[in-house]
Amino acid sequence: MDGVKGLVGQGMNGGKKAPSPRLVRIDRPTGTGVLVAPCNGFALIYAIGAGGQGSYVSGGSGQGGGGGGGATYRRVPINIGQVLAYNVATATSGPPVANGLSGQATTVVLPNGNVMSAGGGGGGATSIGGIGGGSTGGDNNRSGGDGHPASGTGNSGAFGGNGGIGNGVNGGGGGAAGFSELGVLPVSAGAGGPGAVDPGSGSPGQPAGGGGGGCASASSGAGSGGSGDLWIEWIQVE
Repeated sequence: MDGVKGLVGQGMNGGKKAPSPRLVRIDRPTGTGVLVAPCNGFALIYAIGAGGQGSYVSGGSGQGGGGGGGATYRRVPINIGQVLAYNVATATSGPPVANGLSGQATTVVLPNGNVMSAGGGGGGATSIGGIGGGSTGGDNNRSGGDGHPASGTGNSGAFGGNGGIGNGVNGGGGGAAGFSELGVLPVSAGAGGPGAVDPGSGSPGQPAGGGGGGCASASSGAGSGGSGDLWIEWIQVE
């Protein structure tokens, strides 16, 4: 039996077994800050940008919904103590205007200086839907759905949220891009806000990243864009 002890922890060919990946921690930060890697291995990073604000013109119709936020994913090799700097986009809101505000990007600066950016959706305008946000810097980059330019339903985001329903008067917001093909994942892409029925206010896009609905003759204006999101899984391999 003593001759067998030397094979403990080794493969059948006498070589050592490859280390098994182990989930160490999950972070879902908000705002701006830094995260320090708790292990050697890799980080799985999922990011979604904010949705755009819908358009508003008092007494008008045909107001466009905001675009949905883009999404990006990347598997990043990491060593313990290395730093990820991040900025998670907040909800897109402001005074009711004809040209809605564009959403902010959710960004992550990697240890090598490269940047992942899940772009924010464009703001809606009169007869113009906001463009869905694009993304860069990931292994998989996806675009959010465009808001509808006038009265119909916004476009869905790639692997993400549905577009907001149009009401025949003002356009719905675009849905955010997401990661639905990966199965159950807490980072879910938000749907676009529906266009408002006069005299209602434009509906906000859902977080993460849904575009706001367009409206007119409303007491409080166009729908805001949904906030972005960031989800990081730290996997130890050693």
